[in-house]
Amino acid sequence: MVAKARRVMTLKDSRDDMARRVGVETRTGRKWSARQAVALVESRLRHKDIVGTTAVGTQHLCSAESRS
Repeated sequence: MVAKARRVMTLKDSRDDMARRVGVETRTGRKWSARQAVALVESRLRHKDIVGTTAVGTQHLCSAESRS
């Protein structure tokens, strides 16, 4: 899976204009698509960049202070 996703990213981000425009289809199984997987990961990274780090679980904004 990683190799096929890497191939999609390599072709998409290539310096060669012809390699970007040619639209090579990476063959994958019927349950997933390398192009969709790369698009999903890029979308999640953009969202994380915008939102930033959020509190997880029982962490509070003032977690350094003790609550009484």
